[in-house]
Amino acid sequence: MSEASGSDPLSTLRHDLANVLMTVRGYAELLLIREGLDPDLRYYPEQIVSAIDRAAAMLDEMRQARQAGGFLGAAPGPVTVALPATK
Repeated sequence: MSEASGSDPLSTLRHDLANVLMTVRGYAELLLIREGLDPDLRYYPEQIVSAIDRAAAMLDEMRQARQAGGFLGAAPGPVTVALPATK
């Protein structure tokens, strides 16, 4: 079963976000391979690709943490609250 086909809404969200990011990255890369692109204008699609790489890494970290039970994956443990003494 693929990650997106499960019933986990977080997995579906990560999958959908990755699809959008890769689409935007593809268009930025098309600009970068375009012949005759002004070198001064290369900065912008390069920044897009860099930002998408960072976002994709964050999505991967989220997936790994989820698999390890550390990102909204485990039920919360008991919570201890220290209340001030009353008079």
